[in-house]
Amino acid sequence: MEQPEPVAFLGECGEGLVTRRGFLTGALSGGVLFAAASALPRSAVAAKATPPNVQAVFSNDAYTSLVPAAVGGPMIANPHVISLRWLGCSCYELVHRGKVYLLDAWFDRGPRTRPVGITPEQVIQTEAIFIGHAHFDHIADAPPIAARTGATIIGAPISTRYGASVGTPANQLQTVTGLGGELLHFDGFTVEPILAHHAVAPTRTNSKGETVAQALFDLYSAALDPFTTAEVAEFQAVLARGSFDPLIITQGTIAYLFTFDSGYRLVWIDSGGPITSQLTTVMSRVGNTDLAIASYTLQGVPDLQVPVTMSLVNLFTPDLFLPCHHDQIILLPFNAALPDMATEPLRLAIRETMPNTQIIPPLYRSPVTVNTKTGAYSVA
Repeated sequence: MEQPEPVAFLGECGEGLVTRRGFLTGALSGGVLFAAASALPRSAVAAKATPPNVQAVFSNDAYTSLVPAAVGGPMIANPHVISLRWLGCSCYELVHRGKVYLLDAWFDRGPRTRPVGITPEQVIQTEAIFIGHAHFDHIADAPPIAARTGATIIGAPISTRYGASVGTPANQLQTVTGLGGELLHFDGFTVEPILAHHAVAPTRTNSKGETVAQALFDLYSAALDPFTTAEVAEFQAVLARGSFDPLIITQGTIAYLFTFDSGYRLVWIDSGGPITSQLTTVMSRVGNTDLAIASYTLQGVPDLQVPVTMSLVNLFTPDLFLPCHHDQIILLPFNAALPDMATEPLRLAIRETMPNTQIIPPLYRSPVTVNTKTGAYSVA
């Protein structure tokens, strides 16, 4: 699919043309608004939180603004256009028809982890939070966000059990198994949960008996200042905001297939391991997806990771592909590190074997907008 010019896409979507001056003004005003929100103390942000019935703010700035709709940013009025923003790790914001949906929720990321630019206390609106699996880096902020916004947390039994264990009421939890026969209905689209498999780390070790993640941690430890006692305690607190149930690997990881009223299909999987029979069955039925978001991490280096992620890309055969989970995470209590994963090797593999698939390496909070009727897309 040939990428259209952003201005042409705005006109095609029925939102009106945007001049270069308007484009720049919108980008700058969005940046100023976002900076002001980020500067507020957490207690002040929480005190100003808007009730769950907050109204949507429609504006063409949604095509360029770095302010997520979840924290009060602008939305696109065209009912056929979706907006996607990467919010770090496997977290995405999906906005459609004036409503916000979160795919995973981990924004309070702890020490020495790159901030995404928002905090969970700033999230004032979301209809539902889809959880791929219950590890801390996917579910940690879902319960407090649900408590403030009234959102429903949707996930595997392990995920909803964790939500219940930290106080999320039963009427805000929806358990899915991904074993077939489940179809969730929302405004303008349906969602089919599909049982997936968590990524499996390399088992090979070096001469010191270290895995790839442990060996990489040695490099980080040598290059960085020593971890302080306070940082160690904060790392431990971060890890506690999720589950380490071993069954997450085979029973607790869910992929979600979104099918919009136009027939446009989007699949999101927050951890990519072996392909399950459930994924094969669904893809045999639907044939392909229009847009796929899949994990690109855990193998430590691109040479090991590209084949794993490519198996998912080949399964989904999307027109448009966005990677996720490829940003750096340091796991201090485990003496392990997941480094930033270069996307160029993955892009080359896709270009060489699937020339009709476009890949967008996302940036935190930058909107990727797609017209679900025409397939035209824009990248801020």
